[in-house]
Amino acid sequence: MSKRTGTATWNAAKGRWRIDVYKNGRQRSFYSSKPGRAGKNEANAKADAWLESGITQRSIQRRVEDLWADYLADVEARSSLANYKKVRSIGDAYILPLLRARRVSELTEGDFQSLLNKAYKHGSFSGNGTRKLKPGETLSRKTLMNIASTIDNFVRYCRITAKATTLHLETLRIPQGARTKGKRVLLPDSLKILLSSDKTSWRGKTISDPLIHAYRLSVVSGLRPGELLGLRWGDVSPDCTSITIRRAVNTDNEITNGKNQNAVRRVALSSYGQDAVTAQLNACGGFRSVRASEPVFDISREQALRMAWYRYCDYNHIPRVTLYELRHTFVSIIQDLPEGEIKRLVGHSKSMDTFGIYAHALRPDDESRIAESVTAAIESILA
Repeated sequence: MSKRTGTATWNAAKGRWRIDVYKNGRQRSFYSSKPGRAGKNEANAKADAWLESGITQRSIQRRVEDLWADYLADVEARSSLANYKKVRSIGDAYILPLLRARRVSELTEGDFQSLLNKAYKHGSFSGNGTRKLKPGETLSRKTLMNIASTIDNFVRYCRITAKATTLHLETLRIPQGARTKGKRVLLPDSLKILLSSDKTSWRGKTISDPLIHAYRLSVVSGLRPGELLGLRWGDVSPDCTSITIRRAVNTDNEITNGKNQNAVRRVALSSYGQDAVTAQLNACGGFRSVRASEPVFDISREQALRMAWYRYCDYNHIPRVTLYELRHTFVSIIQDLPEGEIKRLVGHSKSMDTFGIYAHALRPDDESRIAESVTAAIESILA
């Protein structure tokens, strides 16, 4: 990497600063028409950027707003719609309002740290979209980590693809006061109602909830909402003692391979899970009446499942928890199981997870033992 040895000089006749620099035998001249030290520094900065990483004269002038549009197009082309929407919303709410007009080549790590610090205290900077924080409230650690990750990816794109900066983010930190927001779970009394009552309301009438077995399977197996939607009859073992998670359906109704590489897994069902799957199968007329490719639960999209679940909660006087918090309920119930077994059941990432996923093939008794442990854990909560 070349280093600048001279400095810009003022040309009174042309009314501008100029500096000539050399790299790999090639000379380039950089200018600034700003008067005084500001102009001198600008010309020197342009020369430094070119010397350090091949930043071009064109890219050094590009602003965050322009490069953000290019970056979003790149994200849209190579990732899911759900991820694209998340990145776009972070840009609209946090990055563009503060940095829209700044030249990318001039941004420092301090600028991005300041953005994170302000977001922590004030929330969204945009006039619409992401909600504003209430007095005394701060942004959650998870949201701040998502913002920091998006910033890091954007800067990497600007450095490697757009050649518009030499910045490497090395010490970007989440504010120390940021906390993970607490998750709610179903308390034992509510869990008992869920496992005993199938009634809900529909247009002012009391009916048997057609999705009751979906709610129950979720809370006794820890499936993610998208995994419930992605479950097919071909994923269910003939004796309904296990299911294989092969796919998930996200909030945009896209079929994916799941949240991470461990999401594809086989789950041995407790007696409660077996009851839920068997009851759903009987309601559909048995295996002879269904095709392997058919969904186990007739759910159009996750939003429909969520609204049906909330109607069920309201009818049965259960405090509303989210569908994902049913998964947290399951993890809370089985928290005394060994960590490796919990991770296998819920598809969490960890080192050498490939062995964890396929361990049942090496020790066939593991599946039945884990299922029995889950059954015992649920029974202890309901006692």
